[in-house]
This record gives sequence, structure tokens and C-alpha cells, in this order.
Amino acid sequence: METNQYMEMFLDESREHLQSLNDGLLSLENDPEDLSVLNEIFRNAHTLKGMSATMGYTRTAELTHDMENLLDMLRKEQLKVSSEIIDVIFKCVDSLQEMVENIGNGDGEDLLDFSDLVRQVNAIAKGESLAAPAEAPAAAPAAPAVVGGIDLSETDMAVVKEAKKSGLLAYTVHVEIADSCLLKSARSYMVMNALDELGDIIKSVPPAEDLEQEKFDHSFDVAVITDKDAKAVEDVVADISEITSVAVTEIAEAAPAPEVAPAPEAAPAPEAAPAPAAAPAPAAPAPAAKAAAPAAKKAPAKNDKKAHAAGQSVRVDIEKLDTLMNLVGELVTNKVRLEQIGMTHRLTELTETLEQMDRVTTDLQSVVMKVRMVPVSQVFNRFPRMVRDLAKELNKDINLTIEGEETELDRTVIDEIGDPLMHLLRNSLDHGVETPDEREAKGKPRTGEVGLIARHEGNNVVIMVTDDGKGIDADKIRNKAVEKGMVTRDEADSLPDADAVRLIFLPGFSTADVITDVSGRGVGMDVVRSKIESLGGHVDVETKINEGSVFKIKLPLTLAIIQAMLVKVQDEMYAIPLGSIDSTINITPDDIKTVQNKEVIVLRGQIIPIVRLGDVLSVPHGSGTDEEDIFVVVVHVGDHKTGIVVDNLIGQQEIVIKTLGKMLSGLKMLAGATVLGDGHVAMILDVSALM
Repeated sequence: METNQYMEMFLDESREHLQSLNDGLLSLENDPEDLSVLNEIFRNAHTLKGMSATMGYTRTAELTHDMENLLDMLRKEQLKVSSEIIDVIFKCVDSLQEMVENIGNGDGEDLLDFSDLVRQVNAIAKGESLAAPAEAPAAAPAAPAVVGGIDLSETDMAVVKEAKKSGLLAYTVHVEIADSCLLKSARSYMVMNALDELGDIIKSVPPAEDLEQEKFDHSFDVAVITDKDAKAVEDVVADISEITSVAVTEIAEAAPAPEVAPAPEAAPAPEAAPAPAAAPAPAAPAPAAKAAAPAAKKAPAKNDKKAHAAGQSVRVDIEKLDTLMNLVGELVTNKVRLEQIGMTHRLTELTETLEQMDRVTTDLQSVVMKVRMVPVSQVFNRFPRMVRDLAKELNKDINLTIEGEETELDRTVIDEIGDPLMHLLRNSLDHGVETPDEREAKGKPRTGEVGLIARHEGNNVVIMVTDDGKGIDADKIRNKAVEKGMVTRDEADSLPDADAVRLIFLPGFSTADVITDVSGRGVGMDVVRSKIESLGGHVDVETKINEGSVFKIKLPLTLAIIQAMLVKVQDEMYAIPLGSIDSTINITPDDIKTVQNKEVIVLRGQIIPIVRLGDVLSVPHGSGTDEEDIFVVVVHVGDHKTGIVVDNLIGQQEIVIKTLGKMLSGLKMLAGATVLGDGHVAMILDVSALM
């Protein structure tokens, strides 16, 4: 089978199953008695195994198979869920994730050595300690059992033994196909499919790949585990056309099955067995979908819903979405240009047509924006596992609560907020939440609460990271800032508590006394602020001693098409994002005062500093004299306001944001550029850099 055409689908679906495994294991750890979660975990592992085997990634399938055996023992209550078992399964998921990423990068699956992990899995399955590798058996491995034309290895017999403990039966099925059959692979597929409906296939001779490619004569053998009797198995296969004979032989336990050996003994053939059920199908996007059929019968409604959803959706390459967005941007630009031509030449017919075109382009733009919107759950989903691992590392009891994960953001924003949120969560876990003993001494519950909350606020999305920890001590922040030479003692003492706390966002600032893997290098919070502001957003913090802290990020819904105010300085045109504008006012030169060598104005009783845009951007001055009326655009970032002095206000306009490219990417105070309706380029101001 040509697998290259299915590679992207394999990678996407593998990542989805691995994420589901992570989520399921976290749920199982919180509620070990929840059998439905355990069944869902098992189904994800089973499907991932079948997909990997079908694509030819046998090592990935082998590791998944070993993990699946352990999950099956948990499912059948042969083992009890414990922290030790959960940790080992998490390690398996991490290794599988690394292997999938290696496959995606073109490095293949052989870079990772997971033999020690397999030893741990097998040791748990046999009730042994994980402290040291099991001693190699003195005796030579037993010869494989031969039943009905199939050589059953020690691993196969161990699986049979476990199945019989659960009240199931194991058979080998010898199938003869008519000599006149023209499509042997199709008949073998139908047989495998029928047997898969009855139970679980553990081996086939020849292997699944050979059956698919018709590399066999007119007979083959299959080993299957089922709860049906031999007659039922025989009848199901015999009902398939062009099958001339069926022989069903029960696999008996002649002797106790030997212990399962570590990884080197695990042959890839058994793992490939579930694959035939879907492998020959011409559309192999989900190769193991059929292999999961027995489990799927127990929850048909849920799986039917998934199947329906899959039929109603389609995966689209991100580059195509970006191209579509660029084309819509060009359409908006030309629409504005046509409107200007219509007004200039007073072309009534053109104006009327443009009104209709305006409605169409607005609807098209809205649809494209919605297509680009993705739920923040794509980012949030990675954090429960991180919080769990970090809490164990820090010896803290922490409960993570997630709210509003269905809130949607533009794809370009989603791609960038992962790191800032990770830093904020690590900060809350390390610096915010106390140890259980400290919390108990303060009269708090031993388990700390950390929240990750998203919600819409107008044309923005607000994401908050909260904790009920010790809060941030403003005096400690002042002293640390003075110690590091970031501010003078007088400057620190004059800062209100709220402003002093914001010093944590300065580059190099850290209150950690010891540098660890978690924190102490003074780069986390600066990265948060820089990244969020580069996205046109703002981050702030509110805190109360011994009550906790709230880090609040406000982000624009999209970074592609925005409303902006066009302003002029001399002959230069600039755009200021409307979301950052508080108001526009006219003042006279007498309204400008000087405080500590800085120009300010008083607006509604509030002192607001001003910046002259022409001076800041070094725009050459014209020969005219100062105007009596001065135009000021009052902008805000969070609670801070600044007045930007400009020569003229042009008006509000919808603009398409274009990046400045690599050569101009380092320019401060400029967030991008836009092409106006008349073809001129206007720079978009970065409001936060002007403050």
C-alpha cells in the first residue's frame, strides 16, 4: 500500500488519539473506578496500534500493544489502578508522542530506545517490582505451540491465557478459498472483517500485509479470541461466498504459558493483525477504525455521532486558509478603492453596485474569519498533563480548573499564546500555590486551586490564569528590583503597590532564590509580556496577600482585518487600531502642561502624558506654523493612557494588516502596514511601544 498519501492524516489522527490518551489518563487518575474512561483509553490505544501497524510503523505498534495489554488488565480488574501504573502509562504516551513527531519530521521511529519502558510495563503486568530489570530466565525459551497451522509464540499464548481467565475462548481458523476466486484479497478481507466482528484477531498466517497483496495460495489461518462457540465461528466464515471449507480448532493450554519476555521477544506480526479489517479499504484515512469495532458496539450512539461529524467536516491545510484570507484582504482593499472612485466621480450606478458588493464582501469576510477561528481548547488541552507532572515535581497538591475552552480565537493568535500561558501557569504553580503543609498552617485546604479561564469581552478575548496561593508581596518585589538595579530605592518606594507588582514583567526579574528547572532565570514573565503585546494584546496582574493572584490577558479576536483610525503627520499616513483608542480630542497649545520635563494634558480630571508622533517617528517638519487646534488621539493599554499628537484625523476605515517582512521586522512602534484604497501604504502603529 502506498502510505505517503495518508501520512498527514496518520499524523493528525495519531496526535488526536495521543491527546485523548493524555486526557483520559488524567481523568482515570482522579477517578480510578470509572470504567467508561478506561474503556475509552483502551479504544484510543487500540486504534492507534492498528493505524501504526497499517502504515508499517511496527515499533510504534509494538509499544502501543504492550501498553494496551496493561490497559486490558486494568479493564478486566486483574490489576488495580495505581500511581505507579499511571506514571508508566504516561511514559508510554510520551514515548509514542516522540515517535510520532519523529515520523512527522522524516526521522522515522527508530531514534527512540524504549526497551526499559517495555520492561517496566511487562514487570507491572507480572506483578514484579520496577526497581531493577527482571532476571533473565535460565532455561531456554519454550518452543512455540503449533495449533491448526499457526505457530503461537510465548506472547500469543500469554494473551490466550489471559483471555481464558476472563471467560473467553481462543480458536485457530483454517480457511480455504475456491480455486476459481479472482479476488482472493477481497475474500480474505471479508473473512478477517467477519472474525473481527466476533472478537479480537491476535495473529494471521500469512501476515495481514501478504493477505492484502494476495501473496498466498488459496488458504490462510487466523487466530482469534471471542466469546462465541466454535460452531458460531465456523458458520460466520462459511456464509461468505467462494469459501470452500472452514476448520475451527480450539487453542488449548497444554501447559502454563511462559512469562512474557521483554521487548526483543515481541514480534511485530501480532500487532499487525487488527489492520486487515481496514487495510484493503481504498480510502485508508483511519486504518484502524474497523479494528475498534468490538468496543464500539458498547457505545453506538457516541460513535455514530462521531461518524456523522466526520462526514460533515473536512481538514483544510493552514496555508490554504492563509491564502484565502489574503485574497479576502485584497478584495476589501479594492472595494475601498472603488468606493473612493465612486465618490470622486459621482458615479451613481457604481455606488449602488458597491453597496451590494459591500454586503457580499462583509459576509465573505465574516465566513472566512469564522473558518480561521479555532477553540482555545487546542491550547488548553496540553496543560492538565503539564500541571499534573509539575505538581508532582514540586510536591504540591494542585487542582486545575478549565473554563471557557470553547471560546474561539484566530488561528494565528492560538499558535502564539501557548508559551505565555505555560509561563503563567508555571509561575502560579511554583511561586503562587504553597505546599500542602504551608496551606494547612494558614487554614487553607491542602489542595491548591489553579484556574485557566477564557471568555469574550466585546471584540477581545480575555484569558485568565488564577490561583488561590500566597499572592505577590509588593514590598518583596520592590526590594528585589532595587537589589537587581532595575529601579532606585526612591523610585521603588514611590510606586503604588499595583505598579510595584507589575515590575515582575521586567526582563531578568525573578524572585526565586535558587535557579531550578521550573523557574529562577528571570525570562518567563518578560516573555509573556513581549509575546502578548506583539499580538496586540495586554497582560496585567491583580493580587492579594494569602488570597492569590489573577493574571489577565486581553487579546484581539483576529489579527487579519481590523477597524482603524487613519491619522496624518505632515504628508505621512498612519493607522491606529480602533480597539486601542479611548477618544479623540482637540486641544490648544495652552492645554499642554509640563510635569517632570514631560508634556501632559488634563482630561476629565486625569493627568495623561502625551507624545508627539512626528517627533517620535522623526517625520521631517513642514514650513508651516503651529496650529491653534491640536489633534490628540487618546489611546490605552490596560489602565494606562497616553495622548498621541497628530496633524490631522482622516477617519475610521477597515484595514488589512500586512507584515513588514524580515528586513523591517525589528522596527519598534510599527506593528505592520496596510494598503489604502488609493494604493498608498500606511504604517500601523504599535500603541504599547509608544507608551
